[in-house]
Amino acid sequence: MITAGGCSGMNRLGKTDAITFGDFQLDLVEGMLRKRGTAVPLSPKEFETLRLLVEKSPHLVTKDEFIARIWPDTFVGESSLARNISVLRKLIGEEWIETVAKRGYRFRRPIALVDSGEGTIVPGVAQLGIDSRVQGLSHWYLWILAVAALVVAALSLVFWSQKHRAGSIPELRFKQLTLNSNQKPVHSGVISPDGKYLAYTDLDGIHLQLIETDQTRTIARTLATNDSRLWKVVGWLAGSTSFVANLYLPDQNEQSIWLYSILGESPQKLRDHAEAWSTSRDGSLIAFGSKFLRTGPLELWIMDARGEHEEKLVEADLNTSLQDARFSPDGQWLAYVRHVDIEDNTEQILETRSLRLGQTNRIISTRQICDHFWLPDGRLIYGLPESADPSNSNYWTLHMDPHSGRADSSPRRLTNWAGFDLARSAQPRMEGDWYS
Repeated sequence: MITAGGCSGMNRLGKTDAITFGDFQLDLVEGMLRKRGTAVPLSPKEFETLRLLVEKSPHLVTKDEFIARIWPDTFVGESSLARNISVLRKLIGEEWIETVAKRGYRFRRPIALVDSGEGTIVPGVAQLGIDSRVQGLSHWYLWILAVAALVVAALSLVFWSQKHRAGSIPELRFKQLTLNSNQKPVHSGVISPDGKYLAYTDLDGIHLQLIETDQTRTIARTLATNDSRLWKVVGWLAGSTSFVANLYLPDQNEQSIWLYSILGESPQKLRDHAEAWSTSRDGSLIAFGSKFLRTGPLELWIMDARGEHEEKLVEADLNTSLQDARFSPDGQWLAYVRHVDIEDNTEQILETRSLRLGQTNRIISTRQICDHFWLPDGRLIYGLPESADPSNSNYWTLHMDPHSGRADSSPRRLTNWAGFDLARSAQPRMEGDWYS
C-alpha cells in the first residue's frame, strides 16, 4: 500500500491563464499578446518564441531549444529565430530580451502569473527549463503545474529575524527548483545537507539535480509506460553522497527501502515490506514503518544507515496506524502522527518519543495533521487545514523542550496562505534565513 501525501493525498494549483510583464499581458488561452488591454499582432511563431522566453525567465534559452520547440518538424536556420527576436524587441522594447553571444536569448525582467482560479496575480518565480520529456505535450498543458513541482523540493520560508513579535506572520519568498507538467508531477524531493543537490521523483523515476547549474541526471528509471513502480525520496545520509528512497509496487501492494548513491554505485535494498519516513540530521539513523494493514503501518522502527541494528520503538493497535516519524535536530526524539479510526471517528495525534528513555508525549490532537517537521532551533512545525477543505492549509509552530520532548510555548501561526495543500514530503534544511 502507499500512504497518502498531504491532507488530501494530492496537490492542486489553478491553471495559469496569462503572464504579465510591464504593460503587457501574454494570454496563454487565446494565444495573444496585449498591451494595456489592446491586442498586439503576433504570428503564431512569434507568440511561441515570446512564450518560451517568458516560461524560462530568467534563465537562458538556447538556440537549439527555440528551434526544437517552435520548428520541431522543419529545417530552419538561425535567421528565422533572429527575425522573430527582432520583431519582439520592436514590439515590447529592446530592454526585455538579452542576447547571450553564440548561445541564445534571455528574458530579463520580472514576470507575474495570472491564476485562473480567482483571477489573481501571483508573483513569478525563477522559471527553470522545460524538461525534454514533456516538450512533446500540447503547449496548452505546459503551464499547468502541479503544486508538488514547487519542491519538490523546495518551498522556502524566510524569516525577518530569528526573534520576531508573537503572532506576526513572516515574509515569504519562493524559489522554484523543478518544472514538471501536470502529466508528470513531482512526487517528492529532498535537498542534500551540503546544499548542492536535489534528489526528486516523478513518474519517470528518481532524478538528481545539481542546484547551482540546474543540470539533472536520472538515477533510477521507470522501465515502461505501463510500469506502475513509484519512488519517494526520504532523506540523505552523512557525506551527501547517498540518499534513502522508498520503492512502491502498487500492483503487488508492496514497498521496500533502498539506498542510492550519486557516485555511480549500484542501489542497495535495505529492507522489504517497510516504508522509510526520515533520516536523522547526522545521517546515521533511518526511521521507518513496518507491519502494514489496511490503515497503514502498525510499527515504528529505527535502523542504522546500513540497514542493520533495527529497534522497534512504537507498536499501535488494530484501530490505529502510524505515520511520518521525523527526527529532532539532536536525534534524541521522534515526532510522528498516530492515526486513530474507530467507527468513522477519525483523530490524528502528534506525539513525540524519546529514543533513549522510551518516554512518549502527546503534543496535539485534531482531525487532520497535514505535515510536520523540526527546525534546527528546536521548533516543531506542523500543518493544519483551515476548514474541511484540505487545500487551504497553513503552518503552525511550537517550541519544544529538548529534555522533556514537550512543548514549552503556545502554538503560533507561521503562514497565512490560501489554496495551499501541504505535502508530507517536506524535509527542512537551513541555509542562513532559508528553510526548504
